Amino acid sequence: PDTRDLFVEVLKLFDLEDLQAKKLADGIRGNEYMVLREYKNFDFCICEKLKNWKEDSEEEYVPGRVVLVLENKFKSIPYEVQLKGYEEKVKGLNEEGMKNNAKSQYYEKNKDEVQKKWSKKLGSQYQIQDVTCHFVLLTLDKEVCGLKLEKDDVSGKDKFGIWHVVSYKEYAQKLSGHAEDKPDLKHQIIKDYAGY
Repeated sequence: PDTRDLFVEVLKLFDLEDLQAKKLADGIRGNEYMVLREYKNFDFCICEKLKNWKEDSEEEYVPGRVVLVLENKFKSIPYEVQLKGYEEKVKGLNEEGMKNNAKSQYYEKNKDEVQKKWSKKLGSQYQIQDVTCHFVLLTLDKEVCGLKLEKDDVSGKDKFGIWHVVSYKEYAQKLSGHAEDKPDLKHQIIKDYAGY
């Protein structure tokens, strides 16, 4: 199978619905989203990919709203204050991301015009809907993760508030189901990562 199929399966493990997972995987391939490590102190996140409208920057694209955050707890124990802080940070980033998305759309349609006051330029045609961010806590062992976990009524998966808690064992099992005996590098990396 293609690594896209594996990524969809991992996203489903992270509690995204099948269609959401496929849309996100295809959006990364289609340059609608960007994958970032250590962005704003998140271990791993996926953000909208926006055309940069800032004239003083060399970057062609900038991160927009955050659609997935993964906190990787391998050598440390998660604590509630940190996770709640991440939730608040995403809320602020996504509010800013909505404005940036509108600016990016406006910029694309009006490249030749100099914009000094965005608030006056942005009309209702650029009103952007908020997005749902998925929060994932990847932990060595759920029994020692230090949080009071609850079972989600619908999926039956472990949760802490809005965080979906996934163990490395579950993650490795998902990877091992997609690591075929092929000589190419990507399948070897998957096998190495899954630990067999």
